[in-house]
Amino acid sequence: MKKPYIEHYKKIDKFDIYIVDGSYIRKNINTQFTNFGQHYRFPKMIPVRELWLDRDYGQNEYKYYIPHMIKEWELMRSGRSYKDALIEADELEWNMRNKGEHEEYKVKKLEDIEGVSVYLVNGEKVRSDCHIDFTEGGHDKVYDFIPDNEIWISDEVSAKERPYILAHEYNERCQMADGEKYKNAHNKASFFERYLRHKVPDMSGINAKNSRHKHKRHGRVNESKSLGTMR
Repeated sequence: MKKPYIEHYKKIDKFDIYIVDGSYIRKNINTQFTNFGQHYRFPKMIPVRELWLDRDYGQNEYKYYIPHMIKEWELMRSGRSYKDALIEADELEWNMRNKGEHEEYKVKKLEDIEGVSVYLVNGEKVRSDCHIDFTEGGHDKVYDFIPDNEIWISDEVSAKERPYILAHEYNERCQMADGEKYKNAHNKASFFERYLRHKVPDMSGINAKNSRHKHKRHGRVNESKSLGTMR
């Protein structure tokens, strides 16, 4: 049987990466092979420490495929299913592909709050390119175009308003990270924002993290009240 190897592409750490004849593989070995593959996805075909790239599919995308395969390989080697590994590897690849695009939206970094980065972004561009209803702010738990562990605040929001919007988004994100559904998290965050606007007229010396903890000490939120439009 003809070998599928065309050339040794490069070596990265413990992996030998090969360009292979994908058409031959699909015809003679495994029809499920597409643009790339690693051992734990195709254990009977690909040796343990090899990564295969189809010569006919996206050579300019190899820089994305290789980290994707390594992520899959590591997760599956540790016992994760292919389905779970694929989800995480897809997310890694998506973030790599969109890294430059994300940077185009960012005006400046505002702060970091417990591992969450807060950026001022071009609201008009975000609405034009990503989501027409993006207004004051948002975060990664709601919008799939926002990278992991980030909160975006629109540049149309005045400096005086930003602390209230950030408090809302951070509060909402924390709840969703703890398993709360968006609607409930949003309603609670909206009530929290209204509380701050009435009780703390000057937010300049209070960051989102501290304001969230301060509000917790004031009792439970009445979720039955009308909390205004959803952001």
